[in-house]
Amino acid sequence: MYEKLLLTRAERRGIIVFLFLLFIVLATCWYVARKGRQGGEVVPVDSTFFYAQKQDESVVRQWKRQNYSLVQVIAAERLKRKSWRDEPVSLHSFDPNQADSLELRSLGLPPWSVHGILQYRRHSGRFRQSSDVARIYNLSDEDFRRIEPYIVIHQDTTIHEGAYKVATVVTEDRHPGIEKYQPGTQINLNEADTTELQKIPGIGPSIARQICYWRSRLGGFTSVSQLGELETFIRREQGGTTLRLDAAKLASWFYVTSDSIHRIAVNRSSLDRLMRHPYINFYQAKAIVDYRRKVGKLSSLTPLRLLEEFSDADIERMTPYLDFN
Repeated sequence: MYEKLLLTRAERRGIIVFLFLLFIVLATCWYVARKGRQGGEVVPVDSTFFYAQKQDESVVRQWKRQNYSLVQVIAAERLKRKSWRDEPVSLHSFDPNQADSLELRSLGLPPWSVHGILQYRRHSGRFRQSSDVARIYNLSDEDFRRIEPYIVIHQDTTIHEGAYKVATVVTEDRHPGIEKYQPGTQINLNEADTTELQKIPGIGPSIARQICYWRSRLGGFTSVSQLGELETFIRREQGGTTLRLDAAKLASWFYVTSDSIHRIAVNRSSLDRLMRHPYINFYQAKAIVDYRRKVGKLSSLTPLRLLEEFSDADIERMTPYLDFN
């Protein structure tokens, strides 16, 4: 039986030739595949690539049509995924016993410190003095020193009379313990903090925080009528969150001054910086950067009126927030 398993010389030669030819075929396939990869564009296959395909396929298709590389698309998507360090910071007086996560984040605190403060309140009750905040184990000494001057511990839920030098106030039953301004009072919409905003009839803690949040996103209000845009922005950026705000009714309580507007250096800012403003989308920011590269500095937005990315309304509401120096 063993002799039946032995191969003749011709059979052994045939097997050797077959293996040699198989090796040549596999080596050829490997060489062709390698040349193809070297000739084409190397695309990093990472989570950002799949994010770009899944979340914004229309942007990918449009950029491909304009002969931009997929690597540039991935870079643009990565810029849009901001970290917590890129969020606007608005230092203002706050009560750590009442502030929610949104207000704490607006102070520039990292997510883990915000979580620690909320956990402390949940398990230990309340902060009784400002030094108690320093006990939060994941709050750095640097962050504590930065927010310490703004910590206000209310012994109860009542805001003490005389905290602000304004017109006399009356108590409204809708918000027990919160003193409300008397009709005819006007406050600066760009300088009022959440505590002062809550003294306006019709504004509670949630609306006051949202007004401060969007004020920091915009860089300040240029008109009281911008309160009417707040509901749309909240719904778009916070996943369908609804906000009951009667902007027309609240307009008589506020005035604005232009000296407190934070403007963007349009001739020096990067694409990412321009895109952070709620009034400037990706295509508009890119058009500005492209114009600067091809033509030079902008002295106004007038040259961009001919571009389809800009309408007259867009230019009108952007201009107060841009510094052309």
